[in-house]
Amino acid sequence: MKRRDFIKNIGMAGSAVAISAAVPSAMAATNSTSTTKQTNASPKRTPLDGIAMANLVRTGQATPKELAQEAIEKIKLTNGTINAVVNERFDAALKNANNINKNAPFAGVPLLVKDCVDVAGVPSTNGSLLLKNNIPEQSSDFVVACETAGFNVLGMTHSPEFTSSASTESILFGTTRNPWNLDRSSGGSSGGAGAAVAAGYTPIVHGTDGGGSCRIPASMCGIFGYKPSRNLLISGAVGTDDFVLTHSSFMSRSVRDTALAASLTENHVRSNNKHRRVPLGYVTQPIDKKLRIGVSMKNMFGDMPDTETQNAMTNTIKILLNLGHEVIEVTNPVRGPEFMHNFTAVFGSRLGQLGKMVEAQTKQKLEDSKILGWPTVGWIREFEHHASKNSKFVEQGFAYQQALDVQMNDQFYKSIDVWLTPVTPDKSHDHTLTNPNLNSDFGVFKEQSNRALSYTPIANMADNPSISVPLYWTRTGLPIGSMFSTARGNDRTLFSLAYELENASPWAYKTAPHFV
Repeated sequence: MKRRDFIKNIGMAGSAVAISAAVPSAMAATNSTSTTKQTNASPKRTPLDGIAMANLVRTGQATPKELAQEAIEKIKLTNGTINAVVNERFDAALKNANNINKNAPFAGVPLLVKDCVDVAGVPSTNGSLLLKNNIPEQSSDFVVACETAGFNVLGMTHSPEFTSSASTESILFGTTRNPWNLDRSSGGSSGGAGAAVAAGYTPIVHGTDGGGSCRIPASMCGIFGYKPSRNLLISGAVGTDDFVLTHSSFMSRSVRDTALAASLTENHVRSNNKHRRVPLGYVTQPIDKKLRIGVSMKNMFGDMPDTETQNAMTNTIKILLNLGHEVIEVTNPVRGPEFMHNFTAVFGSRLGQLGKMVEAQTKQKLEDSKILGWPTVGWIREFEHHASKNSKFVEQGFAYQQALDVQMNDQFYKSIDVWLTPVTPDKSHDHTLTNPNLNSDFGVFKEQSNRALSYTPIANMADNPSISVPLYWTRTGLPIGSMFSTARGNDRTLFSLAYELENASPWAYKTAPHFV
């Protein structure tokens, strides 16, 4: 057997492996031994995670170059179909493999970085024609920390233009397809990242989350996704803090990969301004206490999720009850129209500046220059519409964000330890509504986006850590994640709970039809 065949075939040895109606029905089934229906489960060995790969390097069973070669071969094999990786640095990665510290925590583990963070010498486009020739000379502090941890960066993953969609399509790079079903979205905006893990290219990827952008793809791609407390991890920007809503983080096949990677990119310098920083460290063990978990099935608009998502939630509730946690129904504390109005003000404040810059440079309206995709132009015009009617639109948006921070952290989470909700109200959708290469209706796109983002951005606005855990697959083989959020600074609780769930309902052995 060739050495790389050995790497490919070895298992992940040593790794940890209506709400009013739904909650009572789940509680009634507590004594049942059945939880997730194991659909689309692969008979193959569980794929290696990053920690296991690094262990092969440390013990001399593999080299960083062999790990890089294996990942590159996988990308070349199916990326033409999946379209997860958009800018590569394969030659540089193979050369860099010779210089990697074999005792580093992630020694030689291949990593893909989302195309909205700078990697020196690699085009950083933000999924936009505007930046297609932008090649940074300096990597972000986050990327430098990843490389120090032993990761070997192979390239960039697809992101929708300026991370402004919950699905990953762009005029510049086209459509990223979900390895579980090519006709379905991989989510967004870290959809290329999620698809890369689901396709088997790398066991862990970098992602960013400004409104659900790690958790939504994690849910739709059947992997673990983490949004940290604000400023807990190193900034993905160069020389400055991340935008108030946005966090660089990780998505992975195993919980422990993200837990270790987060500890190695922890921000020990910058604080969260007004709030005491709670250290993270490397969480390694399942939760050792029983939690009081509040459950909300309805989204911020008071709407129920689709039937499959309700089934996923009921399944998760059963798992939690079987583990001995207290599960209670709680009302979603956020009012959708008010939230979305203010989220548009905060998130859109940067897009508004972008629109002015592009029009000044091109001396054309955005609609005429066509440098930006129509979804981005639509969000810019939406922001401008509100700002033209209210000179304090942005100021009031940030005031709302601060008030929501107090409401969630000082009030809502005082009565529960963790909040369980769907990640999105619907299973993975097709590509028609969000494809910027189609002449679509922004009004329809906005409505669809607001529904897709009717759970996740609450954590971004209120500064709550949040995770998506893959605990359910539909009868047709689509994964649906469950979202767990908690008060600012309680990131360790989420990791410990995730370990417990991973042990109770393992998912790492499940591989997508287009996994390589």
